[in-house]
Amino acid sequence: HFAAHLRRARRRIEAQRDALAETLEKHARDRLSFAVPEQGLHLVGKLTDPRARDTAIITAAKHQGVGGRALSPLYVTRKPEQGLVLGFSGFPESELRAAAIRLCNLLAG
Repeated sequence: HFAAHLRRARRRIEAQRDALAETLEKHARDRLSFAVPEQGLHLVGKLTDPRARDTAIITAAKHQGVGGRALSPLYVTRKPEQGLVLGFSGFPESELRAAAIRLCNLLAG
């Protein structure tokens, strides 16, 4: 039973990941650079505009009902990079797509 549960969970999480990644690829264009993770529950994207500030984007996203974390505060020893840490587990694909579109609109400025 546990193995079957893991297979179902893996398929569900992969579908959620793919929904987020496909939407970002379609709508973020050249504003967010990311690789689709093979494992895990988060996608990390780097902001391509050198003027963009991840903390400001995340604050604005929260006002739009979109969660995420700014990447730059997570750096301890290296120069911080501007980016977003986006979780995708536990959300219906339709909600992920809608939230990703709202986020992409913020990235557009």
